[in-house]
Amino acid sequence: MRITNSMTTNRLLMNLNRNANNVDRLFMQLSSGKVIQRPSDNPIVASRALRFRTNVTEVQQHQRNVAQAQSWMEVSEQNLHNMTQILTTQRHELMVQGASGTYTFQNRQTITRVIELMFQQMHTELNGTFAGRYVFSGFRTDQPPIITQNNLTTAGPPTNDIEFEISKTVNRQDIQDSEVVFWRDPASTPPGQLNVVATYQWLNRPDRVPANWETDPNINLTVVGSSTANEGINILRLPYQEVLDDAGNVIRQFSQLPEFAPPSPLAGFVINDVAVGDAPNPYLPPPPGTITFIRDTGEMIINGADLHHFNAPGVELNYAIDGVFQGELNPVIFFDTNRIHNGQTMMFSQSNQELQFEMGVNTHLTINTQARHAVPWQKFADMASLVRWVNDIHIHPDFDSNSEEAARERAFFTEQLYSKFTNTMARFDQHMQITTTEFTALGSRMDRMEMISIRLDENEDTFRALRDENENIDYIEILMRLNSAEAVFQAAMQIGARVNQLSLVNFI
Repeated sequence: MRITNSMTTNRLLMNLNRNANNVDRLFMQLSSGKVIQRPSDNPIVASRALRFRTNVTEVQQHQRNVAQAQSWMEVSEQNLHNMTQILTTQRHELMVQGASGTYTFQNRQTITRVIELMFQQMHTELNGTFAGRYVFSGFRTDQPPIITQNNLTTAGPPTNDIEFEISKTVNRQDIQDSEVVFWRDPASTPPGQLNVVATYQWLNRPDRVPANWETDPNINLTVVGSSTANEGINILRLPYQEVLDDAGNVIRQFSQLPEFAPPSPLAGFVINDVAVGDAPNPYLPPPPGTITFIRDTGEMIINGADLHHFNAPGVELNYAIDGVFQGELNPVIFFDTNRIHNGQTMMFSQSNQELQFEMGVNTHLTINTQARHAVPWQKFADMASLVRWVNDIHIHPDFDSNSEEAARERAFFTEQLYSKFTNTMARFDQHMQITTTEFTALGSRMDRMEMISIRLDENEDTFRALRDENENIDYIEILMRLNSAEAVFQAAMQIGARVNQLSLVNFI
């Protein structure tokens, strides 16, 4: 086959272009530090590069999630730690002092003031925030667990203008077996005749010495139960009660009295609505099938024969109040609630209130602790009861006198508060256990979060190494190959120049 000069030239140019492309490719790799510049250079390498880069980006986002979650949980941990310390001090120091037989009525009043102040600090801790969001409020991070201001009308009498329909499941553990309560009959002679309702167990406890107040003609004692009958003064306390202003006007009332929803056997019970000053004595156990509701204390008095109904699961109690006040529980955080304002209803459910962050592929972790789990609503009701019993004792006109009658009554109140502190201390043990359990659960989640953070750091290093191995060049190898390619290209240029100098004239 005859080889023409044009064929030689075309092949020379084709080979020179191929060598030039090779030099250019190696030069681009050396200058960019990457194996490929576009997907068409090597589709397999490009595909793996996209996958590894995606993995690194995902890990970095999960690391940001972990950092934010850790900050949230650290705030929650500090607040829970403070609440645990407050409960511990209240229980193991103040409650023990209040239950001491050597303390006087005035001593216990002072202890109650300290407990009340510490309880207000507990409200502050429960309203803890992170970046302007309440950490114990579930999904409703704009709502404080403890109400921070009253919702009152601006015109006319000061009344609340928002109604809350509250639904809550109660059980036997929510009911306190009180040992002694007192009540003053406003129609008695002398005025304010004191009536004491005490259980047989309280009057006959081993450490009790009969007191001189028991012979006071102005104190009537009613004994409930016996050594064989377990029927005491059983009280279910609600966290809300009717509120009056200084003039005696009602500024918060129960717009719907408490009632039990079907299919609970308690649904057919008769609820008697009374006030603490009504006659007859509202603290006497009602007949079976009847519950006494004392609206101005939020207490439900239950017959001992009906307690077994509360052992059933899902006993639902419903009631409604027309507003809340500063320092009270926020119903939308603690209960299933319908909030009614200006004729419009908003429904708030407590189910599925866990804030979960994605910490990895198919890895989610709950970061929040809910207020209703950390501090049970019964604690607020029990604390309010203790403070009310100390602050709202309607003492006899000559309680502070030096008369024998006043001395007997002071002895009675001293013994009564001793019993009250003892019972509340037992209830505090249950509340502390719940708070401590949530504190421990939060610590466990934080430990897991730390392990996830370490694993994510390791994953990032691994994916970065795989990405770099897939994309980055070996500079020494590429530099040697570039030098070799340049030498080949220069040699081809020189040889081509010599070959192209020949023409047909050389063959004549």
